Amino acid sequence: MGETFNVNEFLEHLDKEFARKADSAEIASYLDASLAAARQSHDQGGELTVLNEMIGFNRSRALHDANASVIPTALKLAESLNIAGTPAGVATLINAATGYRAAGDLPHAESMYRKALAENTRLKQPNIRETAALHNNLSMLYSDMHEFSKAETELETALQLLTDMQSSESVSINRKNADSDLHIAKKGTREQKEMDSLNVDLASTHTNLALVLLAQDRVDDASTHSLKALSIYELGNLTDRAHYASALACQGQVFFRQGHYARSVEHYHHALDLIETRFGKTSYYYKTTKSNLIQAQAKLEHTPGGNAPQHRITGLELSRAYWEEFGKSLIHDRFADYESHIAVGLVGHGSQCFGFDDELSEDHDFAPGFCVWLTQKDYAQFGASLQNEYDRLPKSFMGFGPDTTSVRAHGMNKRYGIFSIGDFFESITGLPEAPGQDEFPLWLSLSEATLATATNGEVFADPLGAFSKTRQGFTFMPDDVRLSLISRRLGMMAQTGQYNVERMARRNDWPAVWLSVCEFVKACSSCIFLVNNPVSAGYVPYYKWNFAALRRLAARMGMVLRDVPAQLEQLIAASSKLSAHTTASQLSAGRAIEPLTSIIDSICREVVTELRRQGLTTSSETFLEWQRPFIEANITSRETCLRSL
Repeated sequence: MGETFNVNEFLEHLDKEFARKADSAEIASYLDASLAAARQSHDQGGELTVLNEMIGFNRSRALHDANASVIPTALKLAESLNIAGTPAGVATLINAATGYRAAGDLPHAESMYRKALAENTRLKQPNIRETAALHNNLSMLYSDMHEFSKAETELETALQLLTDMQSSESVSINRKNADSDLHIAKKGTREQKEMDSLNVDLASTHTNLALVLLAQDRVDDASTHSLKALSIYELGNLTDRAHYASALACQGQVFFRQGHYARSVEHYHHALDLIETRFGKTSYYYKTTKSNLIQAQAKLEHTPGGNAPQHRITGLELSRAYWEEFGKSLIHDRFADYESHIAVGLVGHGSQCFGFDDELSEDHDFAPGFCVWLTQKDYAQFGASLQNEYDRLPKSFMGFGPDTTSVRAHGMNKRYGIFSIGDFFESITGLPEAPGQDEFPLWLSLSEATLATATNGEVFADPLGAFSKTRQGFTFMPDDVRLSLISRRLGMMAQTGQYNVERMARRNDWPAVWLSVCEFVKACSSCIFLVNNPVSAGYVPYYKWNFAALRRLAARMGMVLRDVPAQLEQLIAASSKLSAHTTASQLSAGRAIEPLTSIIDSICREVVTELRRQGLTTSSETFLEWQRPFIEANITSRETCLRSL
């Protein structure tokens, strides 16, 4: 970055890192380096900019422990810069408040939001839309605190600010539609954009207010605001905006509460289509809306004359729906003092945790349920009483249950219920938390299938962030370990596929050929996940889900070696056609195993090409055993366990 710190260059580079979906570790490293550069340049304004970006990054990755030190540092720096009552000062307070809110520190969040509001009034020309957004943020905080009347007051204030802005002279307005509260700019690109943005803010506030009113069982009032939001989007030709999906999902909730299940399903479907396009199927937004859709479909199926679309609910969807229906109220009503400490989701053993379950999976260990994870201190304090309350929840839900539990899914190996975080991970991995980044032997002792089990599934709620932090730790395999494993997999691929397939075929030992192919496939499958990096790709799972996981990985954008999984399936199919009846002439001519060796050679060439592209080797040698020294040259540690003999 040179001797001076360039804030614009920093922000541009950071945007590019997010755009290319860089690993969390890479972004964190860049932020740390930028912070050091700003401090070395004695650029306190630049330092504050980096700290604010760190707060947002840590919040998005649930790294709340990191923010526990970053937020106070940013606030102290802002105070020393004497920027109270300036846009930068207000923005820092809002950022800090949002970080505290994400971490579940609601009292601190409220204090920061209130301070931001107070300082915002000191601005010479407060931005009305930003002020309204601040009231919206404060309303969400009060919703988290279940203080819905306060949340309603904040939203009413935001709505009034935005409505007054519409009639002010600061924005040119040509026509007002009183029925829809829609305003249309007269003409001009800048004016049109300003008015469109204002209308979206208005619609979003109506949506948020409708949700708060629903939480207070004021369904008719909620319907008024929800429909108003939809009319603003639709009459203003703003249905391409991301927030339109929120309005549709909100109206789906209103129709559900009114008993109009067919219309609820219709709106949820429409919302899901937009969410998938904008955010993808893996987003929390999509999963939550999908869960609500499933509940609406279930109601519709039991409504006379109802005709809901057919959809098999997955285990993860069933778990989330069960949590939404029974778990949330259980914790809020009976364990309100600890609500901000409780993590909930479904992780661990079972096909449903990987998202690979189907109708066949429903004959064992498949029932409505979810996991609750507590710190050791909280588990000792109220874990037993929470388990007793959990055991009283309905055993059947949405046509599933009671549970048909297999012999192994009992006691410490139970699939659902209350766990301490350490005991939960120890039951899977043998360790209460991930090894340290320099504990290489411990990392090597963990199979990838074990790591896949510890990091699969979904977390529905984790206000404290303790469970997510522990779970995430198992995804951060040290790069030296990853490189060591890649080297080992290359060696096994060379030995089994490139060497022994042909040799065992010449011995006419077909079972040995098949075993060699299987070992090649296993090593190659692992290599694909390792080359893609477990932080983003995950780990190769238990053998029977090997190909299901490979197909899913190959379908993801940005993954490398995406066509290799299909070649592995072709290899399995080709090997199954070989038998002891293969003639000697076919064998000597090499025709019998040519389909196998051709696929194996193709895969190995692709692997080498990718390793060269990533800078892990400079060699073009396709016999993979000879690539191992080049891969291991990238290992920085001197630990002998990381290198081949």
